[in-house]
Amino acid sequence: KVIDENRRILNQQRTLQGKSKISYTHLIGWAIVQAIKDVPAINHAFVEADGEPYRVARTQLNLGVAVDVAGKDGNRSLMVPNIKNAGGLNFSQYTDAFDDIVKRARTGKLQVTDFQGTTVSLTNPGTVGTIASV
Repeated sequence: KVIDENRRILNQQRTLQGKSKISYTHLIGWAIVQAIKDVPAINHAFVEADGEPYRVARTQLNLGVAVDVAGKDGNRSLMVPNIKNAGGLNFSQYTDAFDDIVKRARTGKLQVTDFQGTTVSLTNPGTVGTIASV
């Protein structure tokens, strides 16, 4: 209930400022970013070198955002561009970057670099009718 009310108030203010509304996906992504800032090991990865696993401590958080895109032929595709250095952004910068990456995905204006370096990704399977997911 609290998140619903805070989101409603935030969206009223953003509407008055001519900005886009904040979705639950925005908020969940922001929560992921904040959690990783608190527990940076979540952003680590493992690589294999000389047949042995090594942990890579990533210093930059690039949040991949899954975007459902309709092709010219009507087929749908899932693209996962990322918000570069999401951990270094404030909430306003984050929402602007989030909206920009989604808009560019839906208008076919992404570059290869928009997909490079993703360290963590977020998807929203609820749009395809799931009732439970992790």
